[in-house]
Amino acid sequence: MKILVQTVCMSLDRRWIVEKIISNLCCAVDSKLPLVNHEQLRNLWETESKNCRQSCERYPRNYHCWVYRWWCFSQIFQQFNLENRACCQGQVQSALFKAELAQVAQWIEHHPADYAACHYFHLLVDTVLRGPSGAVSANQSTTQDINRAVLKQLDHTESSIRSLYASYESVWYHRRWCILTVANDDRAVIAATVDEELEFADSVLKRNENDQTIFDLVTKHKAWLAVELC
Repeated sequence: MKILVQTVCMSLDRRWIVEKIISNLCCAVDSKLPLVNHEQLRNLWETESKNCRQSCERYPRNYHCWVYRWWCFSQIFQQFNLENRACCQGQVQSALFKAELAQVAQWIEHHPADYAACHYFHLLVDTVLRGPSGAVSANQSTTQDINRAVLKQLDHTESSIRSLYASYESVWYHRRWCILTVANDDRAVIAATVDEELEFADSVLKRNENDQTIFDLVTKHKAWLAVELC
């Protein structure tokens, strides 16, 4: 069933339907562990993620849709996680995470001002790097994929700011999150990052010296650097 998520009510209705479907796909074999129908669960996720993508294409920067997508991903991801605890194999779960990370990163590259999508990307990464026990395992392969994705996002925010999006605060917010994630409390990386970022900020000001909005955003960015990284 195709329903484009645009409002809170649509999202809540869709959640109720998906909860019922997931319940039917996960048959309890005892009081603790379910028997998960992997293929149908994956099909469900593919259907819902496709609906979300179409909804976001029709209604730009669709906050409600991205909130629903995160809820849906979390619910389905959790079912694979329960199975992972039972069989000690996280291949399916890891593949699901990596595919979703790549799709969202690609969306952001084509829609730099969509901060709801950026926040979704942050939640995905935090699920692995800072999530509770039971989240997808941060093995070497997964961590490398995350590092590459975040570095690519950092580069993309720079090109976006240098081109058409210097006046979009959402792009600056996303850039700050990427900086913090890459730095990861490493003092040497932080010191180098501050110097590079100040130089970058000054270059943006020079290119847009008559734009008050950009001046205010760059000033705020410099203040953030002084508070968070210095």
